[in-house]
Amino acid sequence: MYIKKRKFLILAVSLWISYIFILCGMSFMLIPIFLIYILIMDRKVFILLLLFANIYMFLYLNDLSFSTVGSVRVYENGNNKFAITNEGKFLLRDRNLKIGEYESKYKIVPFDKRREIYGFSKNDYYKSKFFRGEILLDSPELINEFDKSFREKFREFSTSRLSKYGRYSGLVYSLLFGSKDIDRGDKDLFKRFSLLHLFVVSGLHISIYVKSINSVLKKIRIPRLIRDSLILALLSFLLYQGNFHVSTMRAILMFIFSEAIVFLKIKIDPIEKLSIISIVLLIINPYNATSFSFILGTLAYGSLTISKNFSIFKLFLILMPIQLLFYPYISPVYLLVNIIVTMSMRYILPFIMISYVFTPLIVIISNFFYGLISVLKYIDRFTLAIKVTPFYWFSISIFYCMVILYQISKENKKFHLLFLNKYLIVLFIIIFSIIVRLEHSYFRKGIHFIDVGQGDCSVIITEHNKKILIDTGNRKSTIKMFDYLGIDYFDAVFISHLDDDHCGLIEDLKYRKLYTPKSYSIRDSIQLSKGDVINIDDVSIRIISPDRITRSKNNDSLVFYLEAYGFKVLYTGDIDSSVMDKILLEDVDILKFPHHGSKLSLNKEKIIKISPEISVISCGNNNYSHPHREVIDFLNEKSIETFITKYSGSFKFIYGRVYNY
Repeated sequence: MYIKKRKFLILAVSLWISYIFILCGMSFMLIPIFLIYILIMDRKVFILLLLFANIYMFLYLNDLSFSTVGSVRVYENGNNKFAITNEGKFLLRDRNLKIGEYESKYKIVPFDKRREIYGFSKNDYYKSKFFRGEILLDSPELINEFDKSFREKFREFSTSRLSKYGRYSGLVYSLLFGSKDIDRGDKDLFKRFSLLHLFVVSGLHISIYVKSINSVLKKIRIPRLIRDSLILALLSFLLYQGNFHVSTMRAILMFIFSEAIVFLKIKIDPIEKLSIISIVLLIINPYNATSFSFILGTLAYGSLTISKNFSIFKLFLILMPIQLLFYPYISPVYLLVNIIVTMSMRYILPFIMISYVFTPLIVIISNFFYGLISVLKYIDRFTLAIKVTPFYWFSISIFYCMVILYQISKENKKFHLLFLNKYLIVLFIIIFSIIVRLEHSYFRKGIHFIDVGQGDCSVIITEHNKKILIDTGNRKSTIKMFDYLGIDYFDAVFISHLDDDHCGLIEDLKYRKLYTPKSYSIRDSIQLSKGDVINIDDVSIRIISPDRITRSKNNDSLVFYLEAYGFKVLYTGDIDSSVMDKILLEDVDILKFPHHGSKLSLNKEKIIKISPEISVISCGNNNYSHPHREVIDFLNEKSIETFITKYSGSFKFIYGRVYNY
């Protein structure tokens, strides 16, 4: 059947899913994957390939953490600096060091492994770029200062060459060489239209470059072998200049593979060819498995290569589940603009290439970009986009498995007819909808403490989908987290007090009711004091302070018990220990430690009395010694499990369990 014809496809998908499970800490899922793989794969060599690939992955996972003294070579790469030691390549935290060779004490630390709710992990991201960890230098002594690398010299030369583009010089450079060196505002604009893929050297760029150069060389009758060699040299340069980006790697490997099978007169199916390239990329760096560039690029490339009746609309639908993770809005206008701009780049890119040499063209192309960005801003301003809750990764995996199965079912008439059976389609839609709903419920419902840096923010989503917010923090990126939780408005917002790190986002949020402490008002807020009780669905909130107003914003914070999902939580705002002395406190399961872990808020007697099992400290990088060492030592001494957002990220509590994300 089709399995016999699609051995590399099945191996590639199995390998990708295996690596995803390993990287996400679900290695136990390898057992069912291997069982299914053994059942459908009839050749032992492919089973052994999958087995050895997974063993290799486990060996590849090792983290380095040590301190030593030795030679460190520091290099520059765009906005980042990195260091090479005997142990490998490391991301350098200190960006002020000159490039050169140093003799230094240094410490190697692993990357932060926390995974955002939409799947991003700093550890996976940097390791997919071949960094092994971060390096901290202690009293480095410069031995030999280096000249700038060829990559940086070329970047400077190109920036100077393209400077006539003015504010669009970074945008043009990014289009040509894939560096994403774009103005922040323009980058956000392109992101909303799902156009950031244009700023990575991918299949679109490679096909344009190859066709343009091939056409010119053909006209002057250059032999094919020389043409291919020249093109390969250019592509290798683009790969180097683009920091070996996985999309560029895939495009170049596809070109080499395609030319090789023509030269060797071998016929290989396009799906199998793409599958082989994907396997190679996963073996080169297993962390590509969680790279959005790898996933989106492979899907897009597969759609372009495989589909006989290809349309950009179909491509948009295929990529939409992952695109929604970046920008959870849908608009037919955005889709239309995406199609038009993407198609126009096939004609604009060759002119940009020519303008690199023939600079008089720059004026025309600058006017094009001025017009393009002006039109995009105008459309973005007046277009209504529908906000949607994005799929999460389990649903996304099922969706793409079904897309792959549908595509390969076309090679077997009976199997394809089964796919087109209207009753089975309806059944799949029902089952898939249930899975999506359950997955949303799994990720959303519970008592969330959101990592907002130096500030406070907690979200409670009830069993009946009521949304409660306790403090907002002041980082704009928090709104993105609300988007991933499927929140477009809150049923109730509680502001503990009016410090910016607790209420800084209130103007950016939609809500039905706003609660503040007695004598402190925002807009038409409802003022609360001791004795007030608010019930929202199955969540009970009981205010125990303030009783009287002291005119100290911190000590006049709302203090209350919240009961939900089997937990009793004490929220304390920024009160100090003197306020805790005056409050009649009860036993709780979770203490939201006051004032980000300040020493002045540590009341040992009261904490012992309420005997919390868990303490939550919400803080970020700060100059206030939050959380204070004495606070941490006391909590550890009393065996109170402590979660600090600065280190633990965001997390949620539900029915006796804790989930970190």
